[in-house]
Amino acid sequence: MHAHQHQQVQFLFQREHTYKLKEASFKGPCKAPVELQVKGTLQAPQDGAQLSKPDTWIEFSYLENFTLSGGGTFDGQGHKAWLANDCHKNSKCSIKNQDKQCENIRGTSSTPVAVKIACAKGLPCEKVEMTDIDLKYNRNQGSITSQCSNVKPTVTRVANTLACATKH
Repeated sequence: MHAHQHQQVQFLFQREHTYKLKEASFKGPCKAPVELQVKGTLQAPQDGAQLSKPDTWIEFSYLENFTLSGGGTFDGQGHKAWLANDCHKNSKCSIKNQDKQCENIRGTSSTPVAVKIACAKGLPCEKVEMTDIDLKYNRNQGSITSQCSNVKPTVTRVANTLACATKH
């Protein structure tokens, strides 16, 4: 989809349902503001072979004036993909959840947990980088924070409260 250069573009998943999403790409530059509002769950295909680019389900790149809101969930189906392969018994298996970058993110969060990275216990995330993240919490229901599970990211220029402050 190509957006008009000067009109705001909105993608709304407003009801708290599960929406099956094969894949999506949000690429800039775009002069108009872009908003993705997710209140339900966006769910990836169980079979990663359905993706046109390996390891890329939803891509956000080169965006300015981008707003992600709604408090919804991005379900990459990691647990089901793990059960569908034989990595738990095949030492030559090469499936890994690695080489992920979260960088140059600025803006506000409508919830105290502004950053949440949840990786599967049986398939932890590796080589995750968090760089130049500056988020503010715009309400008064506690302090801004982050939650991470089964990941140890490399952190550069990110406030401690956003750099996996709570680990599970």
